[in-house]
Amino acid sequence: MDGYVSLEGQASAIDQFHAQVVPALLQTEDYARADLAGTVPPQPAPVLAAWLQTRMKRQEVFQRDRPLAAQFVVDEGALRRQIGGPDVMAAQYVHILEQMENPFIVVQVLPFAAGAHPAQHGACTILHLDGPPAESVLYVETMAESRIHADPATVATATRRFAALLGIALSPAASRDFIQALAAEGRP
Repeated sequence: MDGYVSLEGQASAIDQFHAQVVPALLQTEDYARADLAGTVPPQPAPVLAAWLQTRMKRQEVFQRDRPLAAQFVVDEGALRRQIGGPDVMAAQYVHILEQMENPFIVVQVLPFAAGAHPAQHGACTILHLDGPPAESVLYVETMAESRIHADPATVATATRRFAALLGIALSPAASRDFIQALAAEGRP
């Protein structure tokens, strides 16, 4: 994960799809704490605290002189899943809506109604690095491993899949309405 965090800090742009959880760069501290508490095997409190601190610090990429440009596609299930309970989720919805005001952040919801889609077998992150040489890398995380792929053909395939996701996800405006509706319901 350290290699990924380093690359994320150097990236000029990121394209990310999440099916299970809200992307780390959009998480509130309470949501992140609840997410990390589900780690298996369980970790000691000091380890979880260090992970939480790192996760929150990563969000500083949006406060740089040249902020990270981020496109997130978030599956409806990630928004409805009870991570930390109703109060945590309510605050999380508000936080995402606030982040969507940032011109460098685009959030699109992939609704259940989209059905089968190009990334249904896992989350992915494409990091765009300025270089020299300018390049993009693919980061894939599974239960068994996390891996960074720099092969241009692999990254190109992932980029096409992400573009297809953008095409079937709700528009940014419709995504805002969707998240506002979840927040108004008071439950995921």
